[in-house]
Amino acid sequence: MRIATFSFFATLMLLPSHANSEQADVHQCDLLASTPLDAQRPANVPGVVGKDLNVPEALKACEAAVLVNPDDARMNFNLGRILMKANQDLPRMLSLFEKSAANGSALAMTNLGYAYRNGIGTKPDFALAFKWDRAAAEKGIAVAQDNLGTLYRDGLGVAQDYAEAAKWFQKAADSGNADAMNDLAFAYDHGSGVAQDYAKARDLYQKAIDNGSLDALSGLGYLYDRGLGVPLDHVKANEYYRKAADAGDPQGMDNLAESMLMGEGIAKDEVAGWALLNKAMDAGNAMATHNVAMSYALGLHSKKDRAKAAEYFLLALERGSENSKKVLITDQGDSLDAATRNAVQDALLAKGAEFTREAGKFSDSAITALRKIGM
Repeated sequence: MRIATFSFFATLMLLPSHANSEQADVHQCDLLASTPLDAQRPANVPGVVGKDLNVPEALKACEAAVLVNPDDARMNFNLGRILMKANQDLPRMLSLFEKSAANGSALAMTNLGYAYRNGIGTKPDFALAFKWDRAAAEKGIAVAQDNLGTLYRDGLGVAQDYAEAAKWFQKAADSGNADAMNDLAFAYDHGSGVAQDYAKARDLYQKAIDNGSLDALSGLGYLYDRGLGVPLDHVKANEYYRKAADAGDPQGMDNLAESMLMGEGIAKDEVAGWALLNKAMDAGNAMATHNVAMSYALGLHSKKDRAKAAEYFLLALERGSENSKKVLITDQGDSLDAATRNAVQDALLAKGAEFTREAGKFSDSAITALRKIGM
Protein backbone atom coordinates (compact mmCIF):
# COMPACT_ATOMS: atom_id res chain seq x y z
CA MET A 1 0.00 0.00 0.00
CA ARG A 2 2.77 2.46 0.89
CA ILE A 3 4.63 1.80 -2.35
CA ALA A 4 1.50 2.22 -4.45
CA THR A 5 0.55 5.42 -2.69
CA PHE A 6 4.07 6.81 -2.97
CA SER A 7 4.23 5.96 -6.67
CA PHE A 8 0.90 7.76 -7.29
CA PHE A 9 2.11 11.00 -5.74
CA ALA A 10 5.49 10.69 -7.39
CA THR A 11 3.77 10.46 -10.76
CA LEU A 12 1.73 13.55 -10.02
CA MET A 13 4.88 15.44 -9.13
CA LEU A 14 6.35 14.67 -12.53
CA LEU A 15 3.43 16.33 -14.35
CA PRO A 16 4.06 19.90 -15.52
CA SER A 17 2.41 22.32 -13.13
CA HIS A 18 0.47 24.11 -15.90
CA ALA A 19 -1.04 20.79 -16.98
CA ASN A 20 -2.20 20.20 -13.41
CA SER A 21 -3.75 23.65 -13.37
CA GLU A 22 -5.53 23.18 -16.70
CA GLN A 23 -6.94 19.82 -15.65
CA ALA A 24 -8.10 21.33 -12.36
CA ASP A 25 -9.88 24.17 -14.20
CA VAL A 26 -11.70 21.72 -16.48
CA HIS A 27 -12.65 19.43 -13.61
CA GLN A 28 -13.91 22.33 -11.51
CA CYS A 29 -16.01 23.63 -14.41
CA ASP A 30 -17.45 20.15 -14.89
CA LEU A 31 -18.27 19.79 -11.21
CA LEU A 32 -19.97 23.18 -10.95
CA ALA A 33 -21.65 23.56 -14.35
CA SER A 34 -22.23 20.23 -16.11
CA THR A 35 -25.84 19.23 -16.57
CA PRO A 36 -26.99 15.74 -15.55
CA LEU A 37 -28.29 15.46 -19.14
CA ASP A 38 -24.75 15.55 -20.56
CA ALA A 39 -23.86 11.97 -21.41
CA GLN A 40 -20.28 13.10 -22.22
CA ARG A 41 -19.49 14.37 -18.72
CA PRO A 42 -16.89 12.39 -16.73
CA ALA A 43 -18.19 9.45 -14.73
CA ASN A 44 -17.21 11.10 -11.43
CA VAL A 45 -19.23 14.26 -12.24
CA PRO A 46 -22.88 13.96 -11.15
CA GLY A 47 -24.04 17.14 -12.87
CA VAL A 48 -25.96 20.09 -11.41
CA VAL A 49 -29.61 20.87 -12.17
CA GLY A 50 -30.33 24.46 -13.13
CA LYS A 51 -31.89 25.58 -9.85
CA ASP A 52 -28.82 24.43 -7.90
CA LEU A 53 -26.17 26.18 -10.01
CA ASN A 54 -23.76 28.35 -8.04
CA VAL A 55 -23.37 31.02 -10.69
CA PRO A 56 -20.41 33.03 -9.28
CA GLU A 57 -18.27 29.96 -8.59
CA ALA A 58 -19.24 28.16 -11.80
CA LEU A 59 -18.65 31.27 -13.89
CA LYS A 60 -15.15 31.71 -12.47
CA ALA A 61 -14.24 28.06 -13.02
CA CYS A 62 -15.65 27.84 -16.55
CA GLU A 63 -14.07 31.11 -17.68
CA ALA A 64 -10.73 29.63 -16.68
CA ALA A 65 -11.52 26.31 -18.36
CA VAL A 66 -12.52 27.95 -21.67
CA LEU A 67 -9.44 30.14 -21.57
CA VAL A 68 -7.17 27.09 -21.70
CA ASN A 69 -9.57 24.92 -23.77
CA PRO A 70 -11.17 27.38 -26.23
CA ASP A 71 -12.38 24.68 -28.62
CA ASP A 72 -13.72 22.19 -26.07
CA ALA A 73 -17.44 21.66 -26.82
CA ARG A 74 -18.31 20.73 -23.25
CA MET A 75 -16.51 23.69 -21.67
CA ASN A 76 -18.10 26.12 -24.14
CA PHE A 77 -21.50 24.64 -23.42
CA ASN A 78 -20.98 24.81 -19.65
CA LEU A 79 -19.95 28.47 -19.77
CA GLY A 80 -22.87 29.30 -22.06
CA ARG A 81 -25.19 27.52 -19.65
CA ILE A 82 -23.95 29.62 -16.75
CA LEU A 83 -24.35 32.86 -18.70
CA MET A 84 -27.91 31.84 -19.60
CA LYS A 85 -28.67 31.12 -15.95
CA ALA A 86 -27.14 34.44 -14.89
CA ASN A 87 -28.92 36.28 -17.73
CA GLN A 88 -25.71 38.13 -18.56
CA ASP A 89 -23.60 38.64 -21.69
CA LEU A 90 -26.25 36.83 -23.73
CA PRO A 91 -24.71 37.51 -27.17
CA ARG A 92 -21.59 35.75 -25.93
CA MET A 93 -23.79 32.94 -24.59
CA LEU A 94 -25.14 32.42 -28.11
CA SER A 95 -21.63 32.44 -29.55
CA LEU A 96 -20.49 29.82 -27.04
CA PHE A 97 -23.46 27.57 -27.80
CA GLU A 98 -22.89 27.96 -31.54
CA LYS A 99 -19.23 27.02 -31.15
CA SER A 100 -20.18 24.04 -29.01
CA ALA A 101 -22.87 22.98 -31.48
CA ALA A 102 -20.41 23.23 -34.36
CA ASN A 103 -18.27 20.73 -32.45
CA GLY A 104 -21.19 18.32 -32.13
CA SER A 105 -22.85 19.21 -28.82
CA ALA A 106 -26.53 18.23 -29.06
CA LEU A 107 -27.23 20.00 -25.77
CA ALA A 108 -25.86 23.24 -27.20
CA MET A 109 -28.15 22.77 -30.21
CA THR A 110 -31.06 22.33 -27.80
CA ASN A 111 -30.23 25.53 -25.94
CA LEU A 112 -29.85 27.43 -29.20
CA GLY A 113 -33.34 26.29 -30.15
CA TYR A 114 -34.61 27.53 -26.79
CA ALA A 115 -32.81 30.87 -27.13
CA TYR A 116 -34.11 31.58 -30.64
CA ARG A 117 -37.61 30.44 -29.71
CA ASN A 118 -37.78 32.75 -26.69
CA GLY A 119 -35.65 35.66 -27.89
CA ILE A 120 -32.81 35.19 -25.39
CA GLY A 121 -29.76 37.14 -26.48
CA THR A 122 -31.40 37.80 -29.84
CA LYS A 123 -34.74 38.53 -31.44
CA PRO A 124 -37.11 35.56 -31.59
CA ASP A 125 -36.44 33.60 -34.76
CA PHE A 126 -38.60 30.51 -35.14
CA ALA A 127 -36.86 29.42 -38.33
CA LEU A 128 -33.55 29.20 -36.46
CA ALA A 129 -35.28 27.64 -33.46
CA PHE A 130 -36.63 24.95 -35.79
CA LYS A 131 -33.18 24.41 -37.32
CA TRP A 132 -31.50 23.81 -33.97
CA ASP A 133 -34.34 21.87 -32.36
CA ARG A 134 -34.45 19.59 -35.40
CA ALA A 135 -30.68 19.03 -35.26
CA ALA A 136 -30.79 18.18 -31.55
CA ALA A 137 -33.93 16.06 -31.92
CA GLU A 138 -32.30 13.95 -34.60
CA LYS A 139 -29.44 13.32 -32.16
CA GLY A 140 -31.94 11.87 -29.70
CA ILE A 141 -32.33 14.73 -27.21
CA ALA A 142 -35.82 14.23 -25.76
CA VAL A 143 -36.30 17.86 -24.72
CA ALA A 144 -35.51 18.98 -28.26
CA GLN A 145 -37.87 16.34 -29.69
CA ASP A 146 -40.70 17.73 -27.57
CA ASN A 147 -39.79 21.31 -28.54
CA LEU A 148 -39.71 20.32 -32.21
CA GLY A 149 -43.14 18.76 -31.85
CA THR A 150 -44.41 22.02 -30.38
CA LEU A 151 -43.06 23.99 -33.35
CA TYR A 152 -44.81 21.63 -35.77
CA ARG A 153 -48.03 21.76 -33.74
CA ASP A 154 -48.10 25.56 -33.57
CA GLY A 155 -46.72 26.17 -37.07
CA LEU A 156 -43.75 28.19 -35.82
CA GLY A 157 -40.75 28.28 -38.15
CA VAL A 158 -42.26 25.46 -40.18
CA ALA A 159 -45.57 24.60 -41.84
CA GLN A 160 -48.11 23.41 -39.27
CA ASP A 161 -48.24 19.63 -39.22
CA TYR A 162 -50.13 17.94 -36.38
CA ALA A 163 -49.14 14.44 -37.44
CA GLU A 164 -45.45 15.33 -37.48
CA ALA A 165 -45.87 17.01 -34.10
CA ALA A 166 -47.42 13.87 -32.63
CA LYS A 167 -44.58 11.77 -34.07
CA TRP A 168 -41.96 13.83 -32.23
CA PHE A 169 -44.02 13.94 -29.03
CA GLN A 170 -44.13 10.15 -29.16
CA LYS A 171 -40.35 9.88 -29.60
CA ALA A 172 -39.73 12.18 -26.63
CA ALA A 173 -42.37 10.46 -24.50
CA ASP A 174 -40.77 7.08 -25.24
CA SER A 175 -37.55 8.53 -23.81
CA GLY A 176 -39.30 9.44 -20.57
CA ASN A 177 -39.93 13.17 -21.15
CA ALA A 178 -42.91 14.18 -19.00
CA ASP A 179 -43.73 17.31 -21.02
CA ALA A 180 -43.91 15.22 -24.17
CA MET A 181 -46.19 12.71 -22.45
CA ASN A 182 -48.51 15.60 -21.62
CA ASP A 183 -48.30 17.02 -25.16
CA LEU A 184 -49.05 13.61 -26.64
CA ALA A 185 -51.94 13.16 -24.21
CA PHE A 186 -53.33 16.52 -25.37
CA ALA A 187 -53.03 15.35 -28.98
CA TYR A 188 -55.07 12.20 -28.24
CA ASP A 189 -57.49 14.26 -26.14
CA HIS A 190 -58.24 16.57 -29.09
CA GLY A 191 -57.56 14.24 -32.02
CA SER A 192 -54.70 16.45 -33.14
CA GLY A 193 -52.48 14.54 -35.59
CA VAL A 194 -53.71 11.22 -34.17
CA ALA A 195 -57.09 9.51 -33.92
CA GLN A 196 -58.96 10.91 -30.91
CA ASP A 197 -58.66 8.43 -28.05
CA TYR A 198 -59.68 9.56 -24.57
CA ALA A 199 -58.47 6.34 -22.96
CA LYS A 200 -54.97 6.88 -24.35
CA ALA A 201 -55.14 10.52 -23.32
CA ARG A 202 -56.09 9.49 -19.79
CA ASP A 203 -53.25 6.99 -19.52
CA LEU A 204 -50.70 9.45 -20.91
CA TYR A 205 -51.85 12.27 -18.64
CA GLN A 206 -51.47 9.94 -15.68
CA LYS A 207 -48.03 8.81 -16.83
CA ALA A 208 -46.98 12.44 -17.28
CA ILE A 209 -48.20 13.23 -13.76
CA ASP A 210 -46.26 10.28 -12.38
CA ASN A 211 -43.15 11.73 -14.07
CA GLY A 212 -43.63 15.21 -12.63
CA SER A 213 -45.74 17.15 -15.15
CA LEU A 214 -47.87 19.91 -13.61
CA ASP A 215 -49.68 20.63 -16.88
CA ALA A 216 -50.98 17.07 -17.01
CA LEU A 217 -52.87 17.55 -13.73
CA SER A 218 -55.18 20.03 -15.43
CA GLY A 219 -55.43 17.81 -18.50
CA LEU A 220 -56.56 14.78 -16.50
CA GLY A 221 -58.82 16.94 -14.38
CA TYR A 222 -60.52 18.22 -17.51
CA LEU A 223 -61.29 14.65 -18.64
CA TYR A 224 -63.05 14.02 -15.32
CA ASP A 225 -64.79 17.39 -15.60
CA ARG A 226 -66.34 16.35 -18.93
CA GLY A 227 -66.54 12.58 -18.44
CA LEU A 228 -64.22 11.87 -21.37
CA GLY A 229 -62.63 8.42 -21.15
CA VAL A 230 -63.39 8.42 -17.41
CA PRO A 231 -66.59 8.65 -15.33
CA LEU A 232 -67.92 12.20 -14.99
CA ASP A 233 -66.65 13.42 -11.62
CA HIS A 234 -66.44 17.15 -10.88
CA VAL A 235 -65.13 16.54 -7.37
CA LYS A 236 -62.22 14.47 -8.65
CA ALA A 237 -61.59 17.02 -11.40
CA ASN A 238 -61.23 19.74 -8.79
CA GLU A 239 -58.81 17.59 -6.81
CA TYR A 240 -56.51 17.58 -9.82
CA TYR A 241 -57.07 21.29 -10.46
CA ARG A 242 -56.22 22.12 -6.85
CA LYS A 243 -53.03 20.05 -6.94
CA ALA A 244 -51.97 21.97 -10.04
CA ALA A 245 -52.98 25.35 -8.60
CA ASP A 246 -51.23 24.70 -5.28
CA ALA A 247 -48.07 23.85 -7.23
CA GLY A 248 -48.25 27.22 -9.02
CA ASP A 249 -49.69 26.09 -12.36
CA PRO A 250 -51.73 28.97 -13.86
CA GLN A 251 -54.01 26.65 -15.87
CA GLY A 252 -54.84 24.75 -12.71
CA MET A 253 -55.67 28.07 -11.05
CA ASP A 254 -57.96 29.04 -13.93
CA ASN A 255 -59.78 25.69 -13.92
CA LEU A 256 -60.24 25.66 -10.15
CA ALA A 257 -61.38 29.29 -10.19
CA GLU A 258 -64.07 28.48 -12.76
CA SER A 259 -65.30 25.61 -10.59
CA MET A 260 -65.44 27.90 -7.55
CA LEU A 261 -67.30 30.61 -9.46
CA MET A 262 -69.89 28.11 -10.73
CA GLY A 263 -70.02 25.94 -7.61
CA GLU A 264 -69.36 22.85 -9.71
CA GLY A 265 -68.00 19.97 -7.64
CA ILE A 266 -67.00 22.43 -4.95
CA ALA A 267 -68.69 24.99 -2.68
CA LYS A 268 -69.51 28.14 -4.65
CA ASP A 269 -67.25 31.01 -3.61
CA GLU A 270 -67.27 33.97 -5.98
CA VAL A 271 -64.84 36.05 -3.93
CA ALA A 272 -62.14 33.40 -3.72
CA GLY A 273 -62.83 32.24 -7.26
CA TRP A 274 -62.50 35.76 -8.69
CA ALA A 275 -59.26 36.32 -6.79
CA LEU A 276 -57.83 33.02 -8.07
CA LEU A 277 -58.91 33.79 -11.63
CA ASN A 278 -57.06 37.11 -11.50
CA LYS A 279 -54.03 35.36 -10.02
CA ALA A 280 -53.99 32.99 -13.00
CA MET A 281 -54.26 35.96 -15.37
CA ASP A 282 -51.42 37.77 -13.60
CA ALA A 283 -49.33 34.61 -14.06
CA GLY A 284 -49.80 34.93 -17.83
CA ASN A 285 -52.54 32.38 -18.50
CA ALA A 286 -54.36 33.22 -21.75
CA MET A 287 -57.59 31.44 -20.85
CA ALA A 288 -57.83 33.20 -17.49
CA THR A 289 -57.16 36.54 -19.20
CA HIS A 290 -60.05 35.89 -21.58
CA ASN A 291 -62.31 34.86 -18.71
CA VAL A 292 -61.52 38.03 -16.78
CA ALA A 293 -62.23 40.09 -19.90
CA MET A 294 -65.60 38.39 -20.39
CA SER A 295 -66.45 38.91 -16.73
CA TYR A 296 -65.86 42.65 -16.99
CA ALA A 297 -67.74 42.80 -20.30
CA LEU A 298 -70.83 41.01 -18.94
CA GLY A 299 -70.66 42.09 -15.30
CA LEU A 300 -70.14 38.54 -14.07
CA HIS A 301 -68.38 38.12 -10.70
CA SER A 302 -67.43 41.81 -10.91
CA LYS A 303 -68.91 45.18 -11.72
CA LYS A 304 -69.24 45.74 -15.46
CA ASP A 305 -66.22 47.68 -16.72
CA ARG A 306 -65.98 47.92 -20.49
CA ALA A 307 -62.59 49.67 -20.51
CA LYS A 308 -61.04 46.87 -18.44
CA ALA A 309 -62.80 44.29 -20.60
CA ALA A 310 -61.26 45.82 -23.72
CA GLU A 311 -57.80 46.00 -22.14
CA TYR A 312 -57.90 42.35 -21.13
CA PHE A 313 -59.37 41.15 -24.43
CA LEU A 314 -56.38 42.62 -26.25
CA LEU A 315 -54.00 41.14 -23.68
CA ALA A 316 -55.68 37.75 -24.13
CA LEU A 317 -55.16 38.06 -27.89
CA GLU A 318 -51.47 38.82 -27.33
CA ARG A 319 -51.25 35.71 -25.18
CA GLY A 320 -52.79 33.57 -27.90
CA SER A 321 -56.29 33.03 -26.50
CA GLU A 322 -58.37 31.12 -29.02
CA ASN A 323 -61.51 32.12 -27.12
CA SER A 324 -60.75 35.83 -27.51
CA LYS A 325 -59.95 35.30 -31.19
CA LYS A 326 -63.37 33.73 -31.64
CA VAL A 327 -65.23 36.46 -29.73
CA LEU A 328 -63.45 39.43 -31.32
CA ILE A 329 -62.37 38.21 -34.76
CA THR A 330 -64.42 35.21 -35.90
CA ASP A 331 -67.68 36.44 -34.35
CA GLN A 332 -66.73 40.13 -34.77
CA GLY A 333 -67.80 40.93 -31.22
CA ASP A 334 -71.42 39.81 -31.72
CA SER A 335 -71.63 38.49 -28.14
CA LEU A 336 -70.58 41.91 -26.78
CA ASP A 337 -72.71 45.03 -26.54
CA ALA A 338 -72.01 48.03 -28.77
CA ALA A 339 -70.41 49.98 -25.94
CA THR A 340 -67.88 47.19 -25.32
CA ARG A 341 -67.08 47.01 -29.03
CA ASN A 342 -66.43 50.75 -28.91
CA ALA A 343 -64.17 50.27 -25.87
CA VAL A 344 -62.18 47.63 -27.78
CA GLN A 345 -61.69 50.14 -30.59
CA ASP A 346 -60.55 52.76 -28.06
CA ALA A 347 -57.98 50.25 -26.74
CA LEU A 348 -56.81 49.52 -30.29
CA LEU A 349 -56.30 53.22 -30.97
CA ALA A 350 -54.37 53.57 -27.71
CA LYS A 351 -52.02 50.87 -29.02
CA GLY A 352 -51.42 52.90 -32.17
CA ALA A 353 -53.40 50.62 -34.48
CA GLU A 354 -54.58 52.13 -37.75
CA PHE A 355 -58.10 51.23 -38.85
CA THR A 356 -61.43 52.74 -39.83
CA ARG A 357 -63.57 53.19 -36.77
CA GLU A 358 -67.29 52.47 -36.94
CA ALA A 359 -69.69 53.18 -34.08
CA GLY A 360 -70.74 50.05 -32.23
CA LYS A 361 -69.18 47.54 -34.62
CA PHE A 362 -65.85 46.37 -36.02
CA SER A 363 -64.91 47.40 -39.54
CA ASP A 364 -62.89 45.07 -41.75
CA SER A 365 -59.77 47.11 -40.99
CA ALA A 366 -60.48 46.84 -37.24
CA ILE A 367 -60.69 43.04 -37.59
CA THR A 368 -57.34 43.14 -39.44
CA ALA A 369 -55.84 45.17 -36.58
CA LEU A 370 -57.14 42.64 -34.07
CA ARG A 371 -55.67 39.78 -36.10
CA LYS A 372 -52.25 41.45 -36.00
CA ILE A 373 -52.39 41.54 -32.21
CA GLY A 374 -53.37 37.88 -32.10
CA MET A 375 -50.63 36.68 -34.47
